[in-house]
Amino acid sequence: MNFNNSTNTLEKRTFLGPKGGEITVNDVDGYYFMEIIPDPQQRIRDIALLKALSDDVLICSYPKSGLHWVWEIVTMLRSEDVVPSSHLMEGSLIDFVPALQIGAQKSPRTLTTHIPAQMLPDNVKKYGCKLILILRDPRAVAVAYYKHYQKIKMGQFSGTWEDFLHLFLRGQVAHNSWFDHAKSWEKFIKTGHSNTVHIVYYEDLKRDPVNEIAKMGTFLGLSKDMDYYASVAKATNIQNLKSSKEKLGEKKIGAFFERQSYPFFRKGENDDWMNFFTVSQNYLFEDIFKKEMKESSVKLRSFL
Repeated sequence: MNFNNSTNTLEKRTFLGPKGGEITVNDVDGYYFMEIIPDPQQRIRDIALLKALSDDVLICSYPKSGLHWVWEIVTMLRSEDVVPSSHLMEGSLIDFVPALQIGAQKSPRTLTTHIPAQMLPDNVKKYGCKLILILRDPRAVAVAYYKHYQKIKMGQFSGTWEDFLHLFLRGQVAHNSWFDHAKSWEKFIKTGHSNTVHIVYYEDLKRDPVNEIAKMGTFLGLSKDMDYYASVAKATNIQNLKSSKEKLGEKKIGAFFERQSYPFFRKGENDDWMNFFTVSQNYLFEDIFKKEMKESSVKLRSFL
């Protein structure tokens, strides 16, 4: 993948599941975008051209891992408030928003991305920007991504869960392989960046939001009592966020999704994936996980 080339090549690719369900992506030099993303070649160039600021915080995750949720939390922490943002996370997503629009945002900026670590703009590393990495059980990610793909207008997935799981395990979805994404960030952290990256496990945040939010606050340099973090946890409860974002988002996402309601907060449960995976599918997933992540410190037990 050559992410800094001004002559990036674009190819439309369609992948088929075993029962005929298909996913079409826009392939820019090996990196896959959803069809709904406008001008994916320019998106690659904009990522490389991002002018980072020393007080930027960049939240990184594979899709459907809690990026909207954590962005709301971090935005609230950085404003030292307990009210959800009056903006949508999409406006901070560097893989979606043109570089000029990102550049026009006032400091301090809380930016977001789904890119793997090797795509990070050089000056993010140069300025030592703080990075928050979200990791979620990839089985839960697969289910949430499957439901997400069923909602989009262009490139909507109408195949079976079996089809989608087959494609997900092969990285034949937008943003490529979950396994490669996780390993890219682990490598980045191990090569001199451990002090600038804070890892949030989605499952831990769901189980113990107050303490996990307090850890984020400490990483961001805040000095607050636990009552404040409890207030942030309450304000960013998924049901509260659903309510606060519905009206804000309903007019801005109609071009991309079948339904007008804001589609980015579904159930948010840790074990909902069990309602989709058969026993044999889970065995297959565990086997592939062990092979893909055999040299990684991230194990499925990390998400228990």
